[in-house]
Amino acid sequence: MAMELLPAPEGVYAALAAVTAFLMVGHRSGYASQKLGLLKTGGLEVELGGPIGDVQWSSVRVRKGSLTDRIQQIGRRREVESDDDDEPDT
Repeated sequence: MAMELLPAPEGVYAALAAVTAFLMVGHRSGYASQKLGLLKTGGLEVELGGPIGDVQWSSVRVRKGSLTDRIQQIGRRREVESDDDDEPDT
């Protein structure tokens, strides 16, 4: 809609903002009854077809070897490294 309402240069920024928001929000919605019809990432195993409000987030799994899995591993390594830095030298 922004592409129709705004001049072209501003519409490009609005489109980039929409794509960024889509990717950051994940599988959440303001409407719990909205049906989950497609995966936003190949890194998560989520059952499709049911309302978003019925998804048990504790059952959502990260696929091994996916980009999501690799990013989580990097985050875990950094947590361990920062914990090691907090320990006093003996």
